[in-house]
Amino acid sequence: MDATVTHDLTEKEIDYNGKKARLVELEHELKNDIRNDNSYGAIAFFLDSDTVALIDVMTTNNYGMRAWDVIDSITVD
Repeated sequence: MDATVTHDLTEKEIDYNGKKARLVELEHELKNDIRNDNSYGAIAFFLDSDTVALIDVMTTNNYGMRAWDVIDSITVD
């Protein structure tokens, strides 16, 4: 079975809860000519000098929230 996957990939450094972070987002996959409004996002940042936090989120079928909405709703002290 042949499948084509296309996406919009964003990778950037941002300020997240007062910490420098690396964000990756992947939106809109196309498989076998059927658009699937999945949203994937991951963010990584240091909690202290030797501890890294990773938040990894996937939402499916566009239920009103993108992965970034979930990540942005999390507060890290």
